Amino acid sequence: MCITFSSPKAKPNSAASKTPITPGARGCFRAIAAGKAAWLIEASDGAADGRRKLWAKTRKLSPPTPVLGVFSAEELGLALGAENVIHTAFLAGRAADRWAQDAHRLSGFCPLLPESWREEPRGERDDSPAASV
Repeated sequence: MCITFSSPKAKPNSAASKTPITPGARGCFRAIAAGKAAWLIEASDGAADGRRKLWAKTRKLSPPTPVLGVFSAEELGLALGAENVIHTAFLAGRAADRWAQDAHRLSGFCPLLPESWREEPRGERDDSPAASV
């Protein structure tokens, strides 16, 4: 199974440019604050400090935004057509619903979060970002 992203190279006002993916920490913070982030996709090789800041924002939501950390920054960059993608928010909508189904299937083959992330302090176990998957 392959989970893919699309990043259309379209004019800013065209329908094709309205992609449900928001790359970058700033975009993720905005999407979380607006309640529009359905998923937080983190590069498996990204720094823990940025990830913790985003997770702190998602923990304030009910339910917390689920997190996927399977792909490296290079893999996310290739999928999104960018150089180096560390933080990405998948915005709520039909595409995010399909993504959730694919992520759930993927979780049957591999953990959605790297083992090393489970050792990071995140509060109580029920508070983990992937708990709502």
